Amino acid sequence: MEGLNISLGRGTTKPFEYIGAPWIEPYAFCKGLESLGLKNFKFKPVYFIPTFSTYAGMKCGGAQIFYVGGKFSPTMVSYRISRYILANYRGFAAWSNHGNDYNIDHLAGTDIFRLAVDSGKEYGEFEKDISAGIKDFMKKRKKYLLY
Repeated sequence: MEGLNISLGRGTTKPFEYIGAPWIEPYAFCKGLESLGLKNFKFKPVYFIPTFSTYAGMKCGGAQIFYVGGKFSPTMVSYRISRYILANYRGFAAWSNHGNDYNIDHLAGTDIFRLAVDSGKEYGEFEKDISAGIKDFMKKRKKYLLY
């Protein structure tokens, strides 16, 4: 979610646990996040005011994210939450950028994540799109593993 136009809680006592923005109503937002079926996570409605970074000094509504245990894919979780935010807050949410460069593209090393979310692809479709690249990476990295 780093590349979205939302606060990740930097400048609060719960950085990376809080996500939100001034245009989010936290109770409806958490209800929507719960509907994503992320069984290893719970979401608590919160208001927070970051002291620096995105939306510094502004009251943000959002969610505190709780990991409750079990195996999960960070890519899948961020994909589904990003897709939910962009689908439901299109008037406000956008990918953060500097000029023509999108931050998420630099973080992911490709524009595939952003374009898949923007097109509304389900995670399973996105996963198929990237599977060949992941297999290639796993093969190449073997010679660099120490253990």
